[in-house]
Amino acid sequence: QGQAVARSQPDLLAEIVAGLARATRHREPRIRTVSAMALGDLCSSGAIGADLRGGAVDLLVGALGDPERSVRETAAGSLGQVGSAVASDRVVLEVIVRSLAR
Repeated sequence: QGQAVARSQPDLLAEIVAGLARATRHREPRIRTVSAMALGDLCSSGAIGADLRGGAVDLLVGALGDPERSVRETAAGSLGQVGSAVASDRVVLEVIVRSLAR
């Protein structure tokens, strides 16, 4: 189902990812946390193509530096859920461990 949406609504999916990108910078930690969760769900569903998935992974990696622990934990979990080469890279894993140790 997700791949069918990706083929039929690529502009809509790009808008969704752009909205989630804005939400990752919201002043409220709960909104940043939910956006990290949604990005992970969207990536792992197969609904978005590699170009959007790469941007979403970049957003999740950026969220690992969030001042709020819940955002960092959710971003780390979402990266694990995505399972992309970027998310499993040793450098990213090191950043995850250091961000959770805060």
